[in-house]
Amino acid sequence: MKTAEEILEERKNTHGDFEKGAQDFAQLMRPVVEKWLAGTISNVKFYGLTMANAKQVRILNGDSSHADHYIDAANYFTLAGGLYKPSEDWKQGISKGGILKCGGRENE
Repeated sequence: MKTAEEILEERKNTHGDFEKGAQDFAQLMRPVVEKWLAGTISNVKFYGLTMANAKQVRILNGDSSHADHYIDAANYFTLAGGLYKPSEDWKQGISKGGILKCGGRENE
């Protein structure tokens, strides 16, 4: 089992320095927070943009070739924009108590 220190060191390589990332994140979030406080964007958009900005910070400060950063950011933008509509199969799986992967296919 890895120690917390080992995990943090791994994450630093992938995600970048946490303190530098916090500075960049604060800069990226200023206009998002202003729009949210002014009521011009919804809570869903605010949350999606927040998470996408976190991924952008990881791209800028960590491993910029790490594909998960881009995939995660794209997914958060998709959710923030209301572009993801679950399929009927996905809805049925939830009502049956199943856990499905994104895209509505059970346990591929």
